[in-house]
Amino acid sequence: MPAALWTVAVAIFAGWLILAAVHFRDDYRVSHVQGVWAAAAEAVRNDGLYPPLFDGEHYSGTRYMPLPLLLNATGSAIAGDPVAGGKMIAAVLMAVLLVTVVFLLKRSSCPLPLAVGLAAIVVATDTGLQAATTIGGDLLPVVLQTAALALAVCGRSPRQFVAAGAMAGLAFASKLTGVWGGCAVFTWLAMRHQWRSAVIFAAATCVVAAVTLGGV
Repeated sequence: MPAALWTVAVAIFAGWLILAAVHFRDDYRVSHVQGVWAAAAEAVRNDGLYPPLFDGEHYSGTRYMPLPLLLNATGSAIAGDPVAGGKMIAAVLMAVLLVTVVFLLKRSSCPLPLAVGLAAIVVATDTGLQAATTIGGDLLPVVLQTAALALAVCGRSPRQFVAAGAMAGLAFASKLTGVWGGCAVFTWLAMRHQWRSAVIFAAATCVVAAVTLGGV
């Protein structure tokens, strides 16, 4: 059974990485939605965040939150192309997400082969493959919220819950609906009657989100 899990997981990861490499600079899984993200990344590089809604000639602006825009703009600057840069960022974020998922499952006493196999399911779905192989903004808040969960699970000191809250706050600054991780951590702490840790976590979440969005 472990050998079968490892085989399937490795095949899934290999398939994803091969697709990502082969289609790094083409229009694989690129639609008008990815075109918006590419244009937004280039706008950040050239004009700064959030151009005016109307400048006298053109309508502009976006409803997207700032952190994915900044990250995609960084990828575009590194790769020299907004789509290739976005795909590079997506691959790195997916790798971080998969490692975090394996870590959380292992912390929950899940055997390593099963943990890796379950993590592979993420990128085996069409939604996961889409997020891992093209430019977008949904993967960053998922990574940050999962990181918040991982830090909270390991939390033994106020500093760790501050770090978890920071991840949850950054997740909110990445997507307006990126609150499930913070809600999950706070609910878990409340159910365990760890009120001091819950307050520290909630305060860190709110402060980081407010400072990030206020700074933008």
